[in-house]
Amino acid sequence: MPVIASVATSVPSLIYTQEHAKQFAKDFFAEALQKKLNRLLPVFENSRIDQRYLIVPLEWHYRRPNFKDRNALFLDNFVKLGKESITNCLQQVKMRPEEIDHILFVTTTGIVPQGFIAHFYAEVGLRPDCRSSMIWGQGCAGGAGAVARAADIARAYPEGKILVYCMESSSLIYSLAEDLSSEHLIQVSLFGDGAAAVLVVGDSVAIDGPHILSSKTSFVPDTAELVRFQAGIHGIEGFISRQLPSAVYENIEELVSGFLSEQGLSVRDVQHLIVHPGGRKILEAIEERLQLSSDQLVHSWEVLRTHGNTLSSSVLFVLEREMADQHGSGELGLMVALGPGLACEQVLLQWN
Repeated sequence: MPVIASVATSVPSLIYTQEHAKQFAKDFFAEALQKKLNRLLPVFENSRIDQRYLIVPLEWHYRRPNFKDRNALFLDNFVKLGKESITNCLQQVKMRPEEIDHILFVTTTGIVPQGFIAHFYAEVGLRPDCRSSMIWGQGCAGGAGAVARAADIARAYPEGKILVYCMESSSLIYSLAEDLSSEHLIQVSLFGDGAAAVLVVGDSVAIDGPHILSSKTSFVPDTAELVRFQAGIHGIEGFISRQLPSAVYENIEELVSGFLSEQGLSVRDVQHLIVHPGGRKILEAIEERLQLSSDQLVHSWEVLRTHGNTLSSSVLFVLEREMADQHGSGELGLMVALGPGLACEQVLLQWN
């Protein structure tokens, strides 16, 4: 059975407080939003976010950087944050980069050409024949989904050592000066930058960690327009509907209970919930519908407070905190992340 052997995260050096982000939004969107602005600004105070890590200061967008320049910075940090998180991830289990057999790259906020992957291999120290797969566009669901795909590979190759690497930079994705909309202001209040690496190994690799028992991908009908990322005139465009929390509230219980019932389980059988911190309203909807106590999502709330929503890597920041805790033999964990589709990725874990 596949095992999550280790996880490590990395962030840019720039810390941006929520008060600073609010002041930027107040100045940057003042002319475009005018009377709507005072009604929108409370989203910063109500977010339960204290700070985020960003590659560039938000004020950088006054320069109206084009997509080519933004993506060049993305690629520089794709390598920088990757070297840090992957090195730390492998050092935890005393493994060398050249031992990795397959790497899954995950992002939604930049374009990573295949030729650049060869450069990444050389910088990180991966073997030239290490297999690679690129998962693009899954947004917030990408991290959990990639762990599930890594487990699928590990089941097929029991001696396999599979690395998941997620990197997201929301501070670079948006052409803010080209779209001074209320949707962009709300996104400025929520998203941060960060990276995470997870090592998944097969049965024949003698490393301890939580076993990956099962996983499931589910699409919610008639919700495709609630979250989307697409190619736009000025680069990658993201959209999140204000109806998303309602859709999560209406569907999350059926999604989670349906998956667990297939394993002969219920939510009450799961001791550890590793939930993507998509935002305050998303976490509140999940807490209420799954009838969770206030401390069952403590790691999700803490990641939201200190990092904001870093898309695919967010749930792996939560996983890192969870794996640092003590676990009893046989205890179960459930990773849950929702992204464009509306897609729900779930991964069932068990500590031994």
